[in-house]
Amino acid sequence: MQMLLSSLLHHTGYNEQLYKPALGWHASRSAMPSISRIQQMVEWAWRQGFDVQGCDQLGGKLFNTRKWIGATEVVTVLSSLRIRSVITHSTFIFRGRRTFVSHYH
Repeated sequence: MQMLLSSLLHHTGYNEQLYKPALGWHASRSAMPSISRIQQMVEWAWRQGFDVQGCDQLGGKLFNTRKWIGATEVVTVLSSLRIRSVITHSTFIFRGRRTFVSHYH
């Protein structure tokens, strides 16, 4: 998630969304959020009503834990910031040194 946010920080429109005052993040507009800050962003999104099921599964607590941040948490944060996103699933078949996508949806 840090890599994705790092990329988005370089785009003005996304940068504005990432630094919403509601998030309470008052760092430099080029500062990369720490893991603990990202955990807080996920919890903030949960409090806004995003990914209630994921929140329940993780016990509503992510900040200061060693729980993994996965694809659903990434989409939760992006959606809460009004950044369109979608999770896709790909199945790969490995043959020798090449990778072939066998199914994509």
